[in-house]
Amino acid sequence: MKLVARGAEAEILLDDKNVIHKRRLRKFYRHPELDIVLRTERNKKECNILERARKAGLPVPKIVKQEEYSLQIEYISGQKIAQMGTSSPISIAKPLGEIIAKMHDENIIHGDLTTSNIILQDSSPTSVRSQVSNPKSQIFLIDFGLGFTSTRVEDKSVDLHVFEEALEARHPLNAGIFFKEFCDAYKKNSKTGAEVIKRLEKVQARGRNKVQV
Repeated sequence: MKLVARGAEAEILLDDKNVIHKRRLRKFYRHPELDIVLRTERNKKECNILERARKAGLPVPKIVKQEEYSLQIEYISGQKIAQMGTSSPISIAKPLGEIIAKMHDENIIHGDLTTSNIILQDSSPTSVRSQVSNPKSQIFLIDFGLGFTSTRVEDKSVDLHVFEEALEARHPLNAGIFFKEFCDAYKKNSKTGAEVIKRLEKVQARGRNKVQV
């Protein structure tokens, strides 16, 4: 198997059948029994969130197999938005806003909503998909390792703020325009969109105050 990535919590490998293996790593500084509990629970939670998202029709990879400390997940080929340079593709701002609105209406919080976890894939008749302005491109959300479920407006607004900060850091040339179109679409398509966007303004203000301090 080929090592694709290695993070603080897990390593990502790709096998010869184009299946991703996400293995949660043992932490030797934790008590062994606690380590087992944490890895097992986090693995189960991510699996449940992905299955819930797919049932709701959201564009996420399918679970191939769940094991105690690892997940086998459908491999999504394509390009991460984070790899597209200092400008993000404006054409996907509105459809992405619609996707995140639907995700939040299902009370799913991504937890790490960055452009590194959004993939644009070429059309494939066998894949879960979401149409964008370019019909040959599909938007996929990946890596729900920090995800959870919540009905709280605060959690949803923080999810959006994380995405805003990711845009500003990785795609500064058009981050403002992209995020505005994204939020307009989110607000129109989410049952609680207006409330979440209003709370987002308070979250943004808190962030600015921290910087000033």
